[in-house]
Amino acid sequence: MRRICVGLYSGVVLACQPVEGAGPNQASVEERSSYGIPTPAPADVAGECVELAELRVCFGDAPKLVPRPLPESTDQKRFRCVGRSDARLCFDRRTRSDAFVCENGRCRQRHPRLPDNGEWECGDIAGVVACRGHAQAAGTVAGPADPGWICAPRAQHPGQRVCLDFSPDLPHLPGPWTCHFEHAPGAAGRVCLRRKSAKVGQDCQASACPPGTRCLDGKCLPPRLATGCWGDQDCEAGRCVLTRCEVSR
Repeated sequence: MRRICVGLYSGVVLACQPVEGAGPNQASVEERSSYGIPTPAPADVAGECVELAELRVCFGDAPKLVPRPLPESTDQKRFRCVGRSDARLCFDRRTRSDAFVCENGRCRQRHPRLPDNGEWECGDIAGVVACRGHAQAAGTVAGPADPGWICAPRAQHPGQRVCLDFSPDLPHLPGPWTCHFEHAPGAAGRVCLRRKSAKVGQDCQASACPPGTRCLDGKCLPPRLATGCWGDQDCEAGRCVLTRCEVSR
């Protein structure tokens, strides 16, 4: 995992921009998706349910794949959904991050999605984004949390948080994509390259699962969602994998 501080979140809002040729129904989706479109998931089972790339997984006694309903739209990959059962809402991804700019198989997102407008250190791990949050920057006011992140206090580090995003933004062009964060003067952001690599949520019958996941329900899934470690030093025993302490077997 690369650990590169991407600085303060810009707070740029790209929501509700007009779309050429949008009809009445699509315009309604544009307007409502900035604050969440009610999109129930009646097949949810017990436990916390999350979006994992294009999958939906509920974590009860064991991870279970369930249907992933989405709002009607010509581009369903643009939605990011949170909540469970009747309380589920779907948001337009463009409300908290900007579009990727692509050239020659390299795409850069200048203002990547972060858990909130604080200062964060982030990295991509097997298709999942992990971030460590520091104290709120001086002179700034805490903004609303970005929906869809799973966060927990960092073990043995008061005032810090560790967050996971199992459904991060990807370029609009066909993949596969492998992404990482970069921090350079005038070029900070998240970069995706057209390259194949092991991903959380991939089919586990064709290739080995990435660390921290197991072949469950036909996909490479984490056995649980507990977060809280940022490195092995945060674990009394074992190692930190996908921000979760695991004891070596």
